[in-house]
Amino acid sequence: MNNSKKSVVIAVIAFTLTGALAVALFINGLFLSPLNGFVNVLAALGLTAAGLAVWYLIHNVLHEVMHALFAVLAGGKILEFAAAGVYVYTEGDKKKVKFNFTSSYAGWVSFVPKDPEKTSAILLTSLLGGLVGTVLTFGVIVLLFALTQSYYTYYLVLMGAFSVLYMFIVNYACGFVGTDGPMLFMTESGKEHFYRAAEILQTESYLFNGYPLSEIIPSDEDEDERFYCTYDVERALENGDLSEAKDIIEKIEADEKTGDNELIGAFIEKFFIACIEKNDKFVTDRNQKFLSLDDGSSVFLRAHIAYRRYTGEKDWAKLIEKNYFALLDRLPLKGFAKTEKAIYERYLADDK
Repeated sequence: MNNSKKSVVIAVIAFTLTGALAVALFINGLFLSPLNGFVNVLAALGLTAAGLAVWYLIHNVLHEVMHALFAVLAGGKILEFAAAGVYVYTEGDKKKVKFNFTSSYAGWVSFVPKDPEKTSAILLTSLLGGLVGTVLTFGVIVLLFALTQSYYTYYLVLMGAFSVLYMFIVNYACGFVGTDGPMLFMTESGKEHFYRAAEILQTESYLFNGYPLSEIIPSDEDEDERFYCTYDVERALENGDLSEAKDIIEKIEADEKTGDNELIGAFIEKFFIACIEKNDKFVTDRNQKFLSLDDGSSVFLRAHIAYRRYTGEKDWAKLIEKNYFALLDRLPLKGFAKTEKAIYERYLADDK
């Protein structure tokens, strides 16, 4: 049985047992109620729903706070923090705050190691922090229920623990690739994902410290084992090697373990190169897919400039350029801004 099938089997068993326990506890609580009949059931359902939502939110916050806190204590710098609808992000040297709907149900933390050589240790410490946040949430639930036992806290607190248990199963118990548990416990599938994440983080650490990609030495792994990402594409573009950039894109697209974000990034760079090389068929066939992305990243804006110049819409291209250079000035990864400017100067500056 491969790892993905094994994870699914564990998840089915875990959720079946958890669901059965939740139903048993829910029914048991009905006998403790001061209410009667259908009103009793409705009240229990309402309190349970509220408890699940509240503790899911509390766990979301504590889990991400501990990720961030442990990363900082280990030597990381937080660039983004999102939880409970609050999104804190970095523009240049400043922190800004805005509402983010996605973070109301799925938080995240983005950080860079201040010292590139400590990347693996900082990443591992941050992963440990997330587990501490989950365990802490369970601890708060147990303590609060022990201190305030009543019919209402039975459903608002005790039943609410199942939302935290659900997240524990997903993040740690099942071993799904890309979740915290496999990387933290270094399972067979988790090791590879951990090292990939650490390699990207180390590159971003150098970028944060002001080094452009052309000055960052890539990993010296064997060619067959080399993990490629869009930073490798951008390094090749900065060095003026379109052929190498296209080869790397093919390797990214051929790798079954490449994530969706990397595939999107590779496609954007592929579209950029097609515009530069005046590949009419590729641009015509893929322009709608490209324009539908509109992700607002510097890579997308650069490719959009190339596309508008390709179509002869130079006034539109100039408007996009203003946003592009304004965004580069706000990037916390100063080295990446240098790389972007070098790519722009090499391929777009002389195409006025």
